[in-house]
Amino acid sequence: MARRGRPPKPDTKIVERARLPGLQQRSLAPGQNAKRGRPTKLNAQIEERGRLSQNHEPQKPAVNWAKRGRLSKKGSIASPIPPLPLCPLPAIHPFKHQEASIEWGERLDEIPGSSEEVKSFVFKVKINSELYVLKIFNFFDPEDAKWEAGSELGEDYPLEKAIAYTDPFYAECRAYGRIKEAEDKGEVREKLATKCHGYIFLDKDAQNWLEGEGIDLGTEWLNDEVVSIIAGGGRPRALVKDFESAGPGLDEQTEQQIRTIFRRVCLLNNLGIYNRDVRAENFRNGWLVDFDTSYTLPHDIYNALPPSEAEDTQAEDVAKFEDMIEEAGKKMVFLPRKRFNLRPRLKRFQYDGDPIKECLIYR
Repeated sequence: MARRGRPPKPDTKIVERARLPGLQQRSLAPGQNAKRGRPTKLNAQIEERGRLSQNHEPQKPAVNWAKRGRLSKKGSIASPIPPLPLCPLPAIHPFKHQEASIEWGERLDEIPGSSEEVKSFVFKVKINSELYVLKIFNFFDPEDAKWEAGSELGEDYPLEKAIAYTDPFYAECRAYGRIKEAEDKGEVREKLATKCHGYIFLDKDAQNWLEGEGIDLGTEWLNDEVVSIIAGGGRPRALVKDFESAGPGLDEQTEQQIRTIFRRVCLLNNLGIYNRDVRAENFRNGWLVDFDTSYTLPHDIYNALPPSEAEDTQAEDVAKFEDMIEEAGKKMVFLPRKRFNLRPRLKRFQYDGDPIKECLIYR
């Protein structure tokens, strides 16, 4: 007889669908051990379906971040905003003040007489009364992305991956994401580059102001396919960084400071970040501020390079740094990298089902 005040135990126990996602309701025979509502005999079936991780917690379904990042009817970004870029490893998180008003200051990247292709525009700004630098990236022809990636990976390489690995905006997101990851894990214990506070999508008022200043954001390249791939729904994309008061170059740096800067470049390489554009204009206060041409491993295009070209990429930053110092008229001899106590260990990355790729990570 059941105890007073308690209903009798049923002959069967029903495993609720909500408790075991992806499985149909299933009855247990009388006396079968359910063990807190999760039958042990079903664990193998659950793991086969990939519904539980190693700690036996249900995994959340994949989120289509491209759709989440589209504009709502009110012109704001749907929540939550994802880390970028949308390909695995590494990524940077959004700036904490996405909808704050921006007080625009002077433009910092104009080089008189320069004929270089403009990939971005840099402004001194105030956001919530804090002084920052805002680097705004223009959009570009998606066919250029397919051509650049396809030259190494073939014409059938998907457009979404081609954009993820060739877009200057995503190149910086990946580099700063790796730096933040290394700092959080204690792989590095010093500042390696000017700090990035995250990315931000600009609103219509900011876009109108930029266009009024003669800034061409390349919005003519935004077709339905591209907008469906990138986050932000076609809103201008930018990175928020610390403002470095000094001008470009290393002229004000002492010899010892230059050696410290060289060490940081070596550390970035050991983190799997190859800047590929080391020059005086990309340093402020001794810090690298530009990563829009960088390869951050794992990187599909880098992994497809012939061995000789991959070796050239690995050595490129150090070689360009030495050329930069020579052009500045400074006679310096840099110590071999091993003298900086840079003894990297191999760390493995898994990317999208492809074979495991290796890159050097400084411990």
